[in-house]
Amino acid sequence: MGLMGVFTSIDLFLFFIFFGLTLFPTYLLIGIWGNSKSENTAAKYAIFATLSYALILLGILILYFKSDPHTFNILEIIPNVNFSHSFQVITFLILFIGFAALIPIFPLHSWLLSILTEAPIVVSIIIISLLVKIGTYGIIRICFPILPAASIGFALPLSIIAVINIIYGALCALGQNDLKKIVGYFSINQMGFILLGFASIVGGVTEKTDAAITGISGSLFHIFNHGTIAALLLLLTGIIYNRTSQKDISKVGGLSSKMPVFSGITALAFFAGFGLPGLSTFISEIFCIIGSFQIPGIQILSIISIVGIILNAAYFFRCFQLILFSKENLKYSELQDIKGNELFMILPFVVIIVLLGIYPNLILNIMTQSVEKLVDIVTIGVTMIK
Repeated sequence: MGLMGVFTSIDLFLFFIFFGLTLFPTYLLIGIWGNSKSENTAAKYAIFATLSYALILLGILILYFKSDPHTFNILEIIPNVNFSHSFQVITFLILFIGFAALIPIFPLHSWLLSILTEAPIVVSIIIISLLVKIGTYGIIRICFPILPAASIGFALPLSIIAVINIIYGALCALGQNDLKKIVGYFSINQMGFILLGFASIVGGVTEKTDAAITGISGSLFHIFNHGTIAALLLLLTGIIYNRTSQKDISKVGGLSSKMPVFSGITALAFFAGFGLPGLSTFISEIFCIIGSFQIPGIQILSIISIVGIILNAAYFFRCFQLILFSKENLKYSELQDIKGNELFMILPFVVIIVLLGIYPNLILNIMTQSVEKLVDIVTIGVTMIK
């Protein structure tokens, strides 16, 4: 209910209230049903969530008292954006740090890895596929249209942060054996591509409107794609753990001969993770890179981000080899292949990943008009400040 309220609110106060409603049940889900260190993990989550909560509240109150007439309605604030540049920069920073703690991005990411290690699989899926999206949604729903001049001004720092996340997440994943942690670092890496696409918003005021539309569309599409792939990866992790009680992928090997159906789906999930053409993430990652590549000053960062895709392929192929084709562990020689109820859970994600890889316009056509409107709003807002 809290998540649905966040993603449908056009009132800043309601956005804040519904966001608050997501925090307490998440804390309980982690603290009560997690593993041995779940209470410490829940406390860590509470600290980061409270930081985010306080900063977002501060930013919303600043916007309320600065708007004329005072209002929380986003649609009423946007047409009357005449805030000074310095005011926009300060408010943008407050809100961005609040949302960044949720996304999460480096160096505010440690709570996510703790949760993925200690929380149950289902709770991990809710958090990584849905809850962290509040941060990216808040940036594009609140920061960009209400604080357009600051959004343009922070395009370069945003792209630098994006590339740091892409490279850092991929390198850390490359050194992990815990599959849940690999999914966590993969998510940090993928948030980088989303932020890189966000940085292309500057195209609206530099005669690169098509680039801005491409980059923002790619980011929104990637938000959805990451949610489906992260959920699929965590479900597959849960299947391995339920059968072996083992999180270390170096100790689980040779599953391809014992679990062929599971192995095929796992291969597809890994291929989707590093953006194999024909699967959904390929289109969204390419859109993020193409959009940002056309923006002067960000081109070199777009090129560097491609290294992240190569590193993604490296750690997913490593997982692929260790789990499916390494030396068989005789302790797990009698493992049962994926069951009907598990397949019923997993197949919808498989269908979405393949379908959107073949026909991405199924979603892109829906968001195009909204993205064009957002770019226009930011462009007009910057013109008003000038």
